[in-house]
Amino acid sequence: MGTGCYKKYAHRSLITFCYTIFTDGADVEAEVSSNRILDGQFASQGQFPYAVSIQLLGGQNQTHDIRGHKCGGVLITLEYVVTVASCLFVEVNNVLEPLSGSELRVFAGSVLLTNDTSADHVRAVSNITIHPQYTGAPAFVNDISVLRLSSPFLATVVSPATLPSSNQNLPDFTTCTVAGWGGNDMNSMGSVQLRFANKYIYNQNLCMTIYNPIAMQRNILPSMVCAVSWDLLSSNCLGDEGNALVCAGTLTGVLSQSDDCSRSSFPEVYTRISNHTNWLRSVSGSSTIYGPGFFVTIALFSFIQIFFTTSILRIWFVVGFSNKRIEITISAPWDPDVHRFSELCAPPIASSTLRLAELRRLTWGSTSWGSTSRGSTSRGFYLAGVYLAGVYLAGVYRAGVYLVGVYLVGVYLVGVYLVRVYLVGVYLVGVFLVGVYLLRVYLVGVYLVGVFLVGVYLVGVFLVGVYLLGVYQRCVYQCEDAIPAPWVPNVQ
Repeated sequence: MGTGCYKKYAHRSLITFCYTIFTDGADVEAEVSSNRILDGQFASQGQFPYAVSIQLLGGQNQTHDIRGHKCGGVLITLEYVVTVASCLFVEVNNVLEPLSGSELRVFAGSVLLTNDTSADHVRAVSNITIHPQYTGAPAFVNDISVLRLSSPFLATVVSPATLPSSNQNLPDFTTCTVAGWGGNDMNSMGSVQLRFANKYIYNQNLCMTIYNPIAMQRNILPSMVCAVSWDLLSSNCLGDEGNALVCAGTLTGVLSQSDDCSRSSFPEVYTRISNHTNWLRSVSGSSTIYGPGFFVTIALFSFIQIFFTTSILRIWFVVGFSNKRIEITISAPWDPDVHRFSELCAPPIASSTLRLAELRRLTWGSTSWGSTSRGSTSRGFYLAGVYLAGVYLAGVYRAGVYLVGVYLVGVYLVGVYLVRVYLVGVYLVGVFLVGVYLLRVYLVGVYLVGVFLVGVYLVGVFLVGVYLLGVYQRCVYQCEDAIPAPWVPNVQ
């Protein structure tokens, strides 16, 4: 039987785990792999279009194969990158100093870091926003930040990850992926080619029991999410901080604490994105509920509504009729002037009596507007067709407005219903918890009263016993004094 230990350095906190291994008598130490995203698979081009490498500028960083890679990140729009705040500090004379945007650049759109000769893959950083409540070591609460790029990436080169809904909480064992350019071992900050590994969501309570008892280690909070490799062979390492954990097609976390290249079941800690969705949207200006197409559609319908309701849109037809000019105005169907017809040089034709036969008599001039010659009666049929088409389109528009209204009302009612269901659920859960609490209080009270009564009973028995024993002893002494000595005959 042998023993072995391995040490885990996580954000300057030393954790030592020891274990016992049954062998042939030799001591066996835990194996630390030398591969990155340890034993991770090579990613194919376009497989992770949201993954970015945040790189340090200056010196000879860009001449190395890893191009000054410092940590990973993820695009949430074409212009904004999310990473961990702890990535954006450097140690100067044992003091952590924040990096500025001018010291960094962002690489994306290729699996090879050396493919940075094209301007499509590299962007400068114009602004850095660190979460205002980021605590730093050792707690690393709200370990998240946003980088704004000097110009957006092209949509043909990258594709942003989807932000989750606020406070989304995925179930345990949900399958996830994580990709990054982390180093090949503890002495390397990066690797040239993008690798990825499969993870699953780890139980939050179990993760707390692992981390929370360790001195000078972070406490696992609801704003964090833990994940473990399926095969226990792959792990994040130096340079993988900020890598995106994507689960069920949604950005779930960014790596805050890795397992440092270790083959183990020790969970890695990610900053939970759903706890920061609203903050990320406020910083990046991304849509909160609907995509841009929805608002374009609503704006278009609103414009058409105003256009028609104010009778701005009118189709004017000038025709020749018996050497006279007739003006026909087709306005919106709900306009007070609906189907208004006026004759400029003849008695008006009432709209209620206008029939197709009358439209047949309306003719165009042979070559130009307002001609005084009688044209072909086929123009009347054309005019009738245009009129009917206008009525049809107006009906389609009204139906479209109606359907959009029904849709919006439905969304509103469904939202109200869900809110009510949620509130009822919260109320019932509250009633249940209060009931459980009161039941526990009652049972504890009964137990304490029982203990108290038993204690009183035993003390009473004890005191009565002591009293009777004292009475008995006094009686014995008194009786010995009172009983005369037995008579013994005097035998001479």
